[in-house]
Amino acid sequence: KAPEVTVALQQAQPYPISPRGTFVLEFSHRMKKGSVEANLKIDPALPFQTQWQGKSFSLKPKIPLVSKTRYRISISKNAESLFGIPLLNEKTFLFETGDEPRVVKILRSNPETDDPPHYLSILFSYPMVREEIIGRVVLPDFIEIDPSPSGHWSWINSKNLVFTADEGFDADIPSTLKSTKNIIAFDQSPLQGTIDMSFVPAT
Repeated sequence: KAPEVTVALQQAQPYPISPRGTFVLEFSHRMKKGSVEANLKIDPALPFQTQWQGKSFSLKPKIPLVSKTRYRISISKNAESLFGIPLLNEKTFLFETGDEPRVVKILRSNPETDDPPHYLSILFSYPMVREEIIGRVVLPDFIEIDPSPSGHWSWINSKNLVFTADEGFDADIPSTLKSTKNIIAFDQSPLQGTIDMSFVPAT
């Protein structure tokens, strides 16, 4: 079967990328690295280095990308899988640079009006995770709630991380939401600033 290549994000092109971001593509099969790199073109041209992790292919620019600019990545149909099978057609992806990734909003639920009644939501300005992670229970290593209530984290889309508490938050005890390490977006660029927020959950 001929290999396919995609960007693992749930949205239409152009895909967002920050000035310090990396272009990330996903192949359906393991590829001949040299074959892909020889049949790759970026417009406007810029120096970059390539990184492979299994079927994931990253193009890391050696200089910052120009803000508010569209970049076109093309891979010709001569790129081959490890079994020598080429792509069916040339693939082209459009990316557009914006601002650096940041936290847009942090919300906590009002149990009298919201459904589900006990949650904490973090909305980011950029996609943070690939498509297959959405909807799964996850254990993010970059964020914590103190004291830690019983519950679970999940991504409801690529930009929105939600903690759902099993029995609600303790109304009498202030809680702190904070980042525990650098937060990295889907395009491998670092989040601007840190998360450090205190709140008293509603009852």
